Amino acid sequence: MKESNRLDHAVFWPPMIIFLGLVVLSLVNEDAFATTVTTAFYWLVGNFGWLMSLLVTFGVVFFIIIMVSPWGRIRFGGKDAMPKYTTFEWFSMALCGGIAIGIIFWSVAEPMNFLMAPGEGVEAGTPAAINWAMEHVFLHWGPSSYSTYIFFAVPIALAVYNYNQRLTISSSLYFLIGDRVNGGWGKLVDCISLFAIVGGMTASMGMGTMQLSTGIQYVIPAFPINGVTWLIVALAIVAMYVLSSLTGIDRGLNWLANQNVKLYIFAMVYIIVVTVPAFIGMNWVESFGGYINNFFHMTTYAGIAGATMDGGQLSVDMFPQWWDMFYWANFLAFAPVVGVFLTRLTYGRTIREFLLANLIAPSMFCLLWMGIFGSAAIDKQINGKLDIWSVMGERGNEAATYEFFQSLPLGTLILIIFLVILIISFITMADSMTAAAAIMSTSGFKAEEGEPPAFLKVIWGVVMGLSAWVMISFAGIDGVKMISNVAGFPILPIAILATISMIKGMARAYREGDAVENKEELAIRREKMKQMAAERKAAKKDKKAAANA
Repeated sequence: MKESNRLDHAVFWPPMIIFLGLVVLSLVNEDAFATTVTTAFYWLVGNFGWLMSLLVTFGVVFFIIIMVSPWGRIRFGGKDAMPKYTTFEWFSMALCGGIAIGIIFWSVAEPMNFLMAPGEGVEAGTPAAINWAMEHVFLHWGPSSYSTYIFFAVPIALAVYNYNQRLTISSSLYFLIGDRVNGGWGKLVDCISLFAIVGGMTASMGMGTMQLSTGIQYVIPAFPINGVTWLIVALAIVAMYVLSSLTGIDRGLNWLANQNVKLYIFAMVYIIVVTVPAFIGMNWVESFGGYINNFFHMTTYAGIAGATMDGGQLSVDMFPQWWDMFYWANFLAFAPVVGVFLTRLTYGRTIREFLLANLIAPSMFCLLWMGIFGSAAIDKQINGKLDIWSVMGERGNEAATYEFFQSLPLGTLILIIFLVILIISFITMADSMTAAAAIMSTSGFKAEEGEPPAFLKVIWGVVMGLSAWVMISFAGIDGVKMISNVAGFPILPIAILATISMIKGMARAYREGDAVENKEELAIRREKMKQMAAERKAAKKDKKAAANA
């Protein structure tokens, strides 16, 4: 067996044993499990949450500067490297692999939470709460969250494609510690990162299983929601994304992501047409303007400004800990492995193109999605058309989007289409994450080898899927989400070190001539890319004709 197909025991077993230990604890002693992870989360966020807020604020500003700087012309793979995927394919896979099911689960629930239970002394359900709610939704789904992925993706891609390093998370520190990334320090980084992604994926799968089960019940009222049906749904999802992952990134994920983006666009257009386009447009523009104006206040708000004195003790506003820092920790849990995934797509692209496709474009897509769904839902709530808030109190956050859809024209049909979107989103997210986890669990995997061993994809897919079912059944979704966020905190110091490594790596690559500067060369590249696109299109057409013959 070649080295890159061998299991790396030092990286695979520690996170696997720790995570399975937590799953067993949730089964044996649910109260002890809940107390342990909750205490750990609040201690970490109380002491280091401000540092996460500072990191994501720095990331947004820093990456925008890099995008317009000469360093933005550095090309992954060197000046002559040509991309493998078209721009739309690249964007589709990057978007679907990075957002998971988050924008679907929270598209209605989060704006409702902020409208009816805002922070900073804003009165619930008022016009001020409308703007406040959408501005904070934009904060959580905009560049701040996406910047966490870039801290890892850029240094990993530079190390892998420009300096022939292994495709793994520890390569993000190559420009800081050199070849020591292939030793004990590198394995430690990979272990911590692998544990973080298993926790993050389990939380996402738990939320997805619950939301999909609730959606099925909306379409088939007789469908019960309990541990048994959650298991059936979880097993079906595991089977689908393991099968997709085994087909490889070029056939499985590429096709699914393309279809999913088209469905996303259809859903947004439909909501605009059948609800209140004037209110959606005005609220989106006004909220976006408020988000831009208040960006630095919101992203650095830690609760001190909203503190009160309680018996001589300072009691801070907990909103940023419950929401803002919760999001930063969750995105940090995913950041290293998403960095590995994005690296697999980015050969032949410049850093500027990469930032446009993986920071600006997906952020704007999410802001459009959340703004359209959130504004339409807020209109229904404040004008008495539908009491979504009461439904959420009775049936949970996962019911919010379905209740909203059911109130629209052709509600049942749209619900079914939405379930398809949810399933495909789930599969594309899990596909990309299980493949990345498998890559991290092997010895010496290189980017040019394509796909990691199939048996590792299956192992990680089954472990994460069944663990999600066990934990939502016995510890509840809140316990699973806490694990995800606790797992994200150890990534914080690694992200800071990766940022330093990235800066050194970009300086080195620019100095060694990997930046594209000649306009004539760029024109030639564009013609080559057009030719390659035409050849791919012709090949697809020939393949289709042969299949129909």
